[in-house]
Amino acid sequence: INIGVYSTRSIAIENKIIWVGTPGGLAKFDALSGKFIVYDKANSKLPHNSVIAITIDNEGNKWIGTLGGGLVKFDGLNWVVYNTSNSGLPDNVVYVIAIDNDGNKWIGTHGGLVKFDGVNWNVYKIPKFNEFPNDDVLAIAIDNDGNKWIGTNTGLAKFDGVNWKIYSPLNSGLPSVGISTIVIDETGNKWIGTAYGGLAKFDGVNWVVYNTSNSGLPDNDIRAIAIDNEGNKWIGTAYGGLAKFDGVNWVVYNTSNSGLP
Repeated sequence: INIGVYSTRSIAIENKIIWVGTPGGLAKFDALSGKFIVYDKANSKLPHNSVIAITIDNEGNKWIGTLGGGLVKFDGLNWVVYNTSNSGLPDNVVYVIAIDNDGNKWIGTHGGLVKFDGVNWNVYKIPKFNEFPNDDVLAIAIDNDGNKWIGTNTGLAKFDGVNWKIYSPLNSGLPSVGISTIVIDETGNKWIGTAYGGLAKFDGVNWVVYNTSNSGLPDNDIRAIAIDNEGNKWIGTAYGGLAKFDGVNWVVYNTSNSGLP
């Protein structure tokens, strides 16, 4: 089945519907019927075929980030497109979208961090660390206190709405400046996937780093992390396959020992 060609960039689950972002469009997969519907520029108002972020709000709206077409809101019938020409969005490349408890959308773009409350747009430029700009926001996670944890190509930032704290390998246990993904577990630990530095766990004070030399992690280039209901961390890597970590044991799934394609 062609779900948009090439690769899977993002996934969001809405009951029995799975929304898949690909470089060839947005795919809707009905897990009950097994049917796919693919939305692209040719058959919908999707402004760009490369979909790299999908988040679903409490009202069932799909918030879609594209690689050049801006931000899209899709309620299943109507499309609303926000871009640099009709909104406060600072850049049309949208990497990540997170929604806080008040329904605000926190949007990571090529031009910085954006807060959108449905009417107003606030753009935040992340402070430089060591003179390196942090405008590429690649990952966002929101903790129970409302702090935004923001991953960029040049480090990790914590933003409480007013104050910023910047973490890098120079001032913390962060193993690499390139942050690809952040997930927060039930006890508040931040699990941070880095490019080439492995997986970092940060409890707010202490850092623990897992890499190929000190753990069962199969690759140090981390692309995705998810935590299941039992607390297992599922870690997607660039070249080493999929790893499951229960806090003690590692299980690696790859093309030679599993059905991973």
